[in-house]
Amino acid sequence: MLLRVTLLGTAVQLALAYSLTGLGLPGVCVALALAVAVQCALAGVLFRRAPAQEETGVSPARAAG
Repeated sequence: MLLRVTLLGTAVQLALAYSLTGLGLPGVCVALALAVAVQCALAGVLFRRAPAQEETGVSPARAAG
């Protein structure tokens, strides 16, 4: 599941970087920051939904796979 989050974040980053190239390096930096924010938000939602390892004995990484 984290692979999907990473791939989505990369796609967002590339699209934003391409669209913000007119701003130069600051545009690329903004694209990177926004893509990381999207990845963190999605990962946070992912791990909030997954049951805690202590309760189930199964790590969230295994439960998602």
